[in-house]
Amino acid sequence: MDRPSVDVFHHFTSYQECRDVLYAYLRKAGRQISEHERMAVTSQVAFCEVVLNHINEGQELFQQCESYIMLYGKEEEKALVYHTQCRLKIHFAKFSEALDHGLRALYIFRQHPYQLLTMVTSTCCGVACSNLNLFTEGIDHLTESHRIALSIGDVRSALLATANLNEIRMHILPVDDCIVYNKELLVEIFKEYGNKPSVAEAGTCVHLGYLYSKKKEYILASSYADRALGIMQQFDYLPPHHFLYTNIFVIKAEVAGGHGDEKAMLRYAHDCIERARAINKATPEIDVDLLLFRYYTEHGQLRKAKSYLNKAAALIPDTDRGSLYHDLTESRCLYYAATGDTAKELQYFRLMYDYKIKAAQEGLNNRVKYINSVHALELKQKEVDHHKAELDFKTQELNMTTYHLQQRTQLLTDLKQSLSALRKEKHRSDVVFKTISRAIDQAFAKEESEKDRFREKFDEAHRGFIVRLHRAHPTLSPTECRVCALLRSGFNTKDIASLLSSSPRNIENHRVTIRRKMNLTREDNLNLVLAAME
Repeated sequence: MDRPSVDVFHHFTSYQECRDVLYAYLRKAGRQISEHERMAVTSQVAFCEVVLNHINEGQELFQQCESYIMLYGKEEEKALVYHTQCRLKIHFAKFSEALDHGLRALYIFRQHPYQLLTMVTSTCCGVACSNLNLFTEGIDHLTESHRIALSIGDVRSALLATANLNEIRMHILPVDDCIVYNKELLVEIFKEYGNKPSVAEAGTCVHLGYLYSKKKEYILASSYADRALGIMQQFDYLPPHHFLYTNIFVIKAEVAGGHGDEKAMLRYAHDCIERARAINKATPEIDVDLLLFRYYTEHGQLRKAKSYLNKAAALIPDTDRGSLYHDLTESRCLYYAATGDTAKELQYFRLMYDYKIKAAQEGLNNRVKYINSVHALELKQKEVDHHKAELDFKTQELNMTTYHLQQRTQLLTDLKQSLSALRKEKHRSDVVFKTISRAIDQAFAKEESEKDRFREKFDEAHRGFIVRLHRAHPTLSPTECRVCALLRSGFNTKDIASLLSSSPRNIENHRVTIRRKMNLTREDNLNLVLAAME
């Protein structure tokens, strides 16, 4: 059994099937495979476990292979590690770190024909951007994911990208518009899946349940939440603490509270908290605590309300200044308004105002950080491309040198044989001299042909530099531009003269002309100036 490649996920209908095959490979291979192979396949299994939301199992496997892959792995293997890190950071609501890892993975995957991995990484980057209020960037990533999904015929992944786009729309569009988008998506999901249940349908129903609960249309909210719950319960492979369950029970708790059913509200709140703790996720528990706080505040039970407010506050880190902090501050403002403590109400109202300013600044900082991250990766990619082009050129140069040495060795051998024959048979001297002369002419012709081929390859490898140079200094002739490119590549005057079938004196004259046309002073080093040009 061959070792699965990084792109192994293309060959299976589900990540669960892929995970099982990878596990089987590890068991069958035993100690017959190298440490590198074992770590590479383990990273793939960890990826599958995290995608399947088996967070604890995925994390445990990931810790076994992460350090090794980052030290000794290939670029695409490192990218898979970055992607898994991205998913784990998203799960634990560390969205800034998630985006950083996701961008690293995305830049590597884009260099290879790993369309599936590029697609899923784009989706993860979109989700991270959404949670950092980088909505424009999030839309760009999710649109790329949607485009790739359609190009490879993966309609279901395209629907998932649309579902994530709808989540961004919930942040920036009116509730009624979001309801329309989600209902349109349900129609598309039904076209693809028919009556077969899907996680995409469950997720969209959760969105609609949330939106209708915000409009206080509790019958519709409850209907969509029940539909989502019914779909989720049909999937044997999903763990009972899947994150969608927590979202469903938040909606059902809110609906129960809206109907005044305190007992049902507390039951659903308990179900949500139990599942949230099973996946080490604090956000659903905070949502429930604030929901219960609002319920008891509206019903005048301020002591109970205060206890849930304190529970929520204990779960939000002091360093958090995101939407959770805003919700907490707003809730405190409501509490002190209900108790009649105007001074405290005003204090927290001011904090809410400060939050808005800080949130705007945080959004700006996130955008700057995003741009810097992308710019740093682009610079790294340019450096990689430059080194690759340089390596390719040096390889061509070495091949050409080797070829010339072989040709010259063969020529010298032929000349030696011809001279030996001439020494033995003096009367055939004219014939031998003609043969030698012909061999020399052929050798020169071959050398010129190889120089032409070298010049063609060189121009191709340095076309970008030559175009930029000519734009910056339009008076330079094509030959002068080629001389500049050769100087920039480290060739000396003698080498350039040989490659261009010219004399060293002519090349020196070209150098003088180039310096004049580029307005260089005596202190300026032409080679350094050319090397510094981007």
